[in-house]
Amino acid sequence: MRHEFAHALADAWAEATKTTARDPDAMPPNLARRLAFRFLTLAFRLQITVAKNLDVFTSADLSLSDQALVRVIFERARKKGLLGKLWAETEKLHTDPADCMGSRAGWEDP
Repeated sequence: MRHEFAHALADAWAEATKTTARDPDAMPPNLARRLAFRFLTLAFRLQITVAKNLDVFTSADLSLSDQALVRVIFERARKKGLLGKLWAETEKLHTDPADCMGSRAGWEDP
């Protein structure tokens, strides 16, 4: 279980920090790592709720492994410019707010 979490975290972080020539203002790695960690520490049902709320989840995704599912969710959120909203929705469900990121600095959605 711990091994799967580590892989899912690494995949989510990698997906959230992808940059392209057209996206020089992509998310800084420390924010992406924090988002991945905060999202993955939610209960699975809450992860799915967040993904559904952002329309980055389909019922067909349930056939994916946990690692692949998280990668797909983060990829869709990144492509739709929803990483800031993914952060906000994730934080709403945590009882211990991430005070260092509360303003979503560096996450502004287009």
